[in-house]
Amino acid sequence: MAAVTTLPAAFTTGQVLTSTQMNNLRGAFRVLQSLFTSTTTSATSANTTYVTTNLAQVITPSSSDSKVKIQANILGYRDTNGGELGLRIVRTIGATSTTLVTIGQAATGNAAVGLVAIQWVDSPATTSATTYTVHFARSSGTGNVVVQQGSGTSTMVVEEISA
Repeated sequence: MAAVTTLPAAFTTGQVLTSTQMNNLRGAFRVLQSLFTSTTTSATSANTTYVTTNLAQVITPSSSDSKVKIQANILGYRDTNGGELGLRIVRTIGATSTTLVTIGQAATGNAAVGLVAIQWVDSPATTSATTYTVHFARSSGTGNVVVQQGSGTSTMVVEEISA
């Protein structure tokens, strides 16, 4: 696929794109793959060590220049002790895991944190199979945090975007 870098740095009024420039522009920033996964498996933690939410997706980028957009919607809950729900997106290529982003989500009062969105655009620089997993923990406070409480649904979309 042609790269956008072959386009002129600036255009002037009335300038006409060449057929090569049009083809380069047409191939840029397209969604090449879009993968969806969901889980209703409940998981509970009273620990500050991150564990899986049971939400994971494998994608194999078609180009090492591609970006990967990860968007997850996690159904979270905390008990009355006021624990904060921490979420993170982890990328694994082969045996190497890297935390990409971590967020904390607190609730006011007792019970539901609600649906928490976490997203990231990654540059994995590989054409190897890449696994994106959402992990959770009690990031502060005391008590338990729960994901997919009562068989609620959490979802994740992973998309390869051309460079």
